[in-house]
Amino acid sequence: MCEGLESTLAVIDRDKLGGVELVKELSELPPILCRPKELNQVFMTILVNALEALEGEGELRISTAHEDGTLTIEIADTGPGMAAAELENLFELRFSAKGGRMAMGLGLPTARRIVERHGGTLTVESNVGEGTVFTIALPIEGSGG
Repeated sequence: MCEGLESTLAVIDRDKLGGVELVKELSELPPILCRPKELNQVFMTILVNALEALEGEGELRISTAHEDGTLTIEIADTGPGMAAAELENLFELRFSAKGGRMAMGLGLPTARRIVERHGGTLTVESNVGEGTVFTIALPIEGSGG
């Protein structure tokens, strides 16, 4: 799992990091049965969204842990955070205008489906002005694959 996080971080454009402080607290994790490329897609979606929210400054913290048969990955940023109304629809497909073109937001809905296919959960906590924390929880035994 940590290798997946590291390889995902390695392909992120260093210019996107700007003045963002990257803090990694990666503990040794037991192996799980999974589709690594799919989980890397989840990591990439959350990391890119966090970097966009930070706009080149602040802190991006990635931590891992395991306890009671569950492996957890937290990706937290010190960005502007989101209001409760925004959180309600965060994992739904949406459309937006970008650069004069329509764009469809598939990233987070797809990320949640991938995590659920692995028998896990993807949750988010956020408060305006305090940042956002995404938590990926995956079962250590009997995980989807």
